[in-house]
Amino acid sequence: MQDLLKELFWNSDEIHSAADQICQSIPGYQESAQRYEETAAQVQNILGYELYDQLCTRLAECSAYEIRAYYSLGLGLREELMHSLSF
Repeated sequence: MQDLLKELFWNSDEIHSAADQICQSIPGYQESAQRYEETAAQVQNILGYELYDQLCTRLAECSAYEIRAYYSLGLGLREELMHSLSF
């Protein structure tokens, strides 16, 4: 049951797709994403691919936990349930 709930809340392609559609419709998002890509390319040129990739991976890991916490609050889930679904 825990694996089913984890899959439903955290690994849903439908949720990722819906979130992307929402982001694309938010005024300013596309411009912000473009500015991010430009800055990311500059940073990668300075740091080199290996270190830049490591930085992005670690940032994405931390961000994923933060996003899950906000998502669970939005769903009204209790903190205990959120912790039991964490990997």
